[in-house]
Amino acid sequence: MFDLNKIKLIIWDLDDTFWKGTLSEGVITPIQENINLVKNLAKRGIVSSICSKNDYEKTKEKLEELGIWDFFVFSSINWEAKGERIHKLINNMSLRPVNVLFIDDNHINLREAEYFSEGLMTSLPNDILEDLYSSWENMGKDDNSLSRLKQYKVLETKVQAASKASSNEEFLHSCGISVTIMHNCLEEKKRICELIERSNQLNYTKKRSNEEEVESILKNSDYDCAYIVVNDNFGEYGVIGFYALNKLTNNLEHFLFSCRTMGMGIEQYVYASLGYPKLDVVGEVAVQLNKTGCPDWITVGEHNTCQSRNKNEHYLNNIPKILFKGPCDTNSSLAFVKNGDKYDCEFTFVNDKGQVVSSHNSTFHILQSLTLKENQLKQMEKELPFWDEQLYKTKFFSENYDIIFLSVFKDSVSGLYRNKSDGTEAVYGDWFVDLTDKSNWDFYLDKNNLSSHMERERLEMFAEKFEYIGRISQEQIIENLRKLREKLNDKTLLVISVPTAYAYIDKNQSKKNDRSKYNKRLSLLVKKEFASDDNVEIIDYTDYANSDEDFLDTSNHFTKKVYYQVAQRYTEIIAKRCGGELKTKGHWYIIYLSLEDSIRKLLRKNKTLIRIFRKLKLLKRR
Repeated sequence: MFDLNKIKLIIWDLDDTFWKGTLSEGVITPIQENINLVKNLAKRGIVSSICSKNDYEKTKEKLEELGIWDFFVFSSINWEAKGERIHKLINNMSLRPVNVLFIDDNHINLREAEYFSEGLMTSLPNDILEDLYSSWENMGKDDNSLSRLKQYKVLETKVQAASKASSNEEFLHSCGISVTIMHNCLEEKKRICELIERSNQLNYTKKRSNEEEVESILKNSDYDCAYIVVNDNFGEYGVIGFYALNKLTNNLEHFLFSCRTMGMGIEQYVYASLGYPKLDVVGEVAVQLNKTGCPDWITVGEHNTCQSRNKNEHYLNNIPKILFKGPCDTNSSLAFVKNGDKYDCEFTFVNDKGQVVSSHNSTFHILQSLTLKENQLKQMEKELPFWDEQLYKTKFFSENYDIIFLSVFKDSVSGLYRNKSDGTEAVYGDWFVDLTDKSNWDFYLDKNNLSSHMERERLEMFAEKFEYIGRISQEQIIENLRKLREKLNDKTLLVISVPTAYAYIDKNQSKKNDRSKYNKRLSLLVKKEFASDDNVEIIDYTDYANSDEDFLDTSNHFTKKVYYQVAQRYTEIIAKRCGGELKTKGHWYIIYLSLEDSIRKLLRKNKTLIRIFRKLKLLKRR
């Protein structure tokens, strides 16, 4: 049914899968064949993990009793749905779903896991276990020392430590990463051949030389060959990389690394230490290289001179041309990026009338900025009660940007309206509040309302001229994004931020509670649409806001921790695309902004005090 030779990781359900019975309901009966299988596979370099709906401490205690707990890595044991947990688990282990097998006795869990991790192998216990029992000796390779299991234990400890750090860069600096470039390659020929054969995500040339061809290159004086050894405060990673540089052409014919050290900057460090030679990248790679940066958190050894250390001329002399466009999610994260004021921004703002303007960030209005004629704009000015001159103005298409960061948060919550005479569309407000329905007008006519200030006459005209279409569908957003991408310069990277799919309950507005399902589908469709587009990247807020503690007051307002983590992602994308290094602001700034969160929560229901704080400029508008 499956190619068992592709398996690098098996994820086990426990109840009625790894053992018989349900742990939370009483006594379970161990299945000794499964216990033996996990241990035997570990000796073949194939590791096991757990994704189970159970109590963590009780489960750990039972597995320790069975003498098998230490053979599992990255175990996910709680009562949450399994699909996203498995997706996160695979990412944390830097593996691909196509190399992972998930075994579960529940069809729904299997389908859900496949939905979140495309290419994942899944099976019911009865359909796969007999094959594994009889075939494990032919899977993987000999690893009686359990080196692969130990390496993933190191990685697991490291991921846990990283989750506690305030920033990725701070964490990397604390790791004590040391890279050694070794030239005695014939002594490690077997491991080098294995890396060439098995490496995919970080194999930049994709050449699959056999053992004879590798030995020929290693003995050829026209080549500079070396293997890479890495260790840090968490442990040793062994031989994780190899390069073969043709000295006559200054071209890298092999340049590859194990995915175990992904995210540490090893590839960029080695590339910089070689002086950025020619490298023809074949196919997709998980980490892009640049010709300006060199990670400064990696220890410099005698043979590891990083030729471009601390040189950031690209950023000192050539500031990348970047547009940040979106509501408060984008604005709040950019606040953490050093020198963020050097970039173009189009955020939510308050106009002279006291109205909060955010609809200019809708994909509908961005596209209409290209097509609306002057007479249509004048007519819209008369008819829209939420009119602002910036509503259909943008720099989106007028500049050749290196990167555009675009949030679709606005479209995901807004209502869509259409002019009855000419079909012109407008986006405004919450989708569940029909602005053409008079019963909804009290809020907008309230002079104490901090975000509206509308007039009855204009609302009446709007209700006469426009029809309420309803919620913007995910398909409409995808279509708009596709058109936007097509109209941009080919060299511009479009970075799309999609809202979190976590089911945060906004107690004040219960109709928002369905946002979780809507956002989950939106995220999946966006990722599917642009999966093969090298000029599009996705920032999914589900990766950052996935517990109640991550939210401030509504499902689209987050704590400073979330915004800070997204800012880290911004800097990574900019550095990868434009070269050089960027940093986020320091911890004191984070503490200051966190105090703002506390003030906002204390004053949430007191509009008078909010006004006072805003006049004193102690509280920013969102």
